[in-house]
Amino acid sequence: MKAVEVLSAQDVNLILSALNEASAVDFRDYARASLRDRIVRVAGLHRIQTVEEMVRRLREGKDFPQKMIHEISFNTTEMYRDPGFWKYIRDRVLPDLAGRDRIRIWHAACGTGEEVYSLNILLESAGLLGRSECLATDLNVQALALARKGRFPVRSQKVHELNWNAMGMGSELSAHHRIENHAMVFDTDLVRNVSFERHDLGKDRVPGAFDLLLCRNAMIYFNPALQEKVIRKFVEGLNPGGYLGIGYKESLPASVRGRRLDPVDPEEKIYKIALS
Repeated sequence: MKAVEVLSAQDVNLILSALNEASAVDFRDYARASLRDRIVRVAGLHRIQTVEEMVRRLREGKDFPQKMIHEISFNTTEMYRDPGFWKYIRDRVLPDLAGRDRIRIWHAACGTGEEVYSLNILLESAGLLGRSECLATDLNVQALALARKGRFPVRSQKVHELNWNAMGMGSELSAHHRIENHAMVFDTDLVRNVSFERHDLGKDRVPGAFDLLLCRNAMIYFNPALQEKVIRKFVEGLNPGGYLGIGYKESLPASVRGRRLDPVDPEEKIYKIALS
């Protein structure tokens, strides 16, 4: 019997194959170091001692495969993370897109939705909320359920407010939410233009053509092959003159860099696709 704490590459493959068979969700192209740590964490949460026991529970089905997907795909986020990024979106990107009849936006791998609400506050402030259509997708259906509710832990309030203030918004973030039962609660009318849907970046097709596409701090969990595959999908899914924003620690694969995507703010990792 093999203890989960000493997982080999072969053990990780075995577990991920069993998860794929049970759920049709394939994590085998995700970065292995991070996945291994998350699998060990799942084992601890569910008191699983051995690789064999984890594989057995996956193959038995029930609710364990979905719980495991939630645990290993759950990524923490925050409102207005990297304020410089959001200042550029507010001051440069939204004014450039304001001339379009409709502004189509895709939040790929949106997690629990903090960035969806972040952007919609900026859209509302710019008078563009009524002309925007947003799609927010994630592999994790439990995270999407949280995003729809617009309830974020009150323990995160301080960091959200620090980010907000760093942008120089000239108002209080508290004007957009209330505190209720240890949560920051945003009015769901703020996301009336948003569809929350499950989407697997590795397997599913591009869900349309977009003017602004945000996928931040998700690709750091992909291996290089999957990163390139996903970026190529993003290029395919952008309208001419559309923008792509990725995470501060992420970069475009060399094979994609310079092909139609121009860095408009290299430091903040914001790119614009060529007009033709």
